[in-house]
Amino acid sequence: MAARETVRRRRATSKQASKQASSRSNMATAAHKLAPASSGQVLYEAAHYYTVGVFDKHGDPRVANYHLMRTPWPTILATLVYYWFVRSAGPRLMRNRKAYEILPLIRTYNLLMATWNGFGFLTACQLVNYGLETIGCRPTDPFERDEKTLNQIYYGWMFYTSRLVEFADTIFFVLRKKDSQVTSFHVFHHSSVPTATWFFLKFAPGGNSAIFPFINTFIHSIMYTYYFLATYPSMRPYLGWKKYLTQMQIIQFLIIIACCLQPLVIPGCKFPRALLLIMVGFSFVFIFLFVDFYLKSYRTSGGNGKKRLEAKDKLSAEDDNNNNNNNNDSAWQPRVAALENGRAGSDNKDELSQVKRRKDRKEL
Repeated sequence: MAARETVRRRRATSKQASKQASSRSNMATAAHKLAPASSGQVLYEAAHYYTVGVFDKHGDPRVANYHLMRTPWPTILATLVYYWFVRSAGPRLMRNRKAYEILPLIRTYNLLMATWNGFGFLTACQLVNYGLETIGCRPTDPFERDEKTLNQIYYGWMFYTSRLVEFADTIFFVLRKKDSQVTSFHVFHHSSVPTATWFFLKFAPGGNSAIFPFINTFIHSIMYTYYFLATYPSMRPYLGWKKYLTQMQIIQFLIIIACCLQPLVIPGCKFPRALLLIMVGFSFVFIFLFVDFYLKSYRTSGGNGKKRLEAKDKLSAEDDNNNNNNNNDSAWQPRVAALENGRAGSDNKDELSQVKRRKDRKEL
């Protein structure tokens, strides 16, 4: 009996000690929570939340494990590096160098991009039922994980990465010293789309936001096909439909605006209104830029804009042919002499101006 009593007392003492230890631990934890944090710790936690935590908390968990999708900073950094190179570092690098002869690389690139965008468009036709599933109110559900939805998200991520690859468009211009092609419009277009696409993919993949990659892959499949064919001199007489590409770009953004306005006026639609408003504003900006480009290129002063664009394309084509002949300067001389002596005709004043500028820059 005495032995049993001793065991009972020891167990009771052990339980009481365990409770006291647990109580002390809880009190210490509470005291730690109540203790004022240092200003450095507060700043660190705030910075971490607004640079990383906010995207983890509010982002769609289905894209969390995709490359470059945890935070926008890698995309923004890549865009800044791209802008720095095409606006500053690249032109300085090429200032005293001959244009690189990379026509085979450009042909391969254009062909691959045309193929990818064509494949992407056909895939999107299946995933969004030829665009019908982007019309009306199409909210996204982060807990929806059926095969079709996950394929839509994967397709969106592939679209996003392809827009990073398109930085190469401008880089090729810089390496070939096509300075006239590196316009503010062109650079803004290539700089803004990847970051905008990242935010839509992060916070609302699929649903109403799928309208942009669906239409854009169709436009770009035609655009890169045009660029590919334009690298062959024998095909250029059949490429008089360039202005229709610009018209298609404008129509594209009009369709996007129409599709984004629908969920805004549908009562109770749960697709993020902020993203819809951003896409509408974004589309209006691009409509303005494309219309401005179209009017200057094709409609200005009774067709002079079209002549300027044709002269610019002709010079670009002659540049390509010249590069294929190892930058043989003598190939330019008859054309320069004809223009300067006025034998080329009055319609070629813009071409003469382009030639003189290039001659001054020692590109001829």
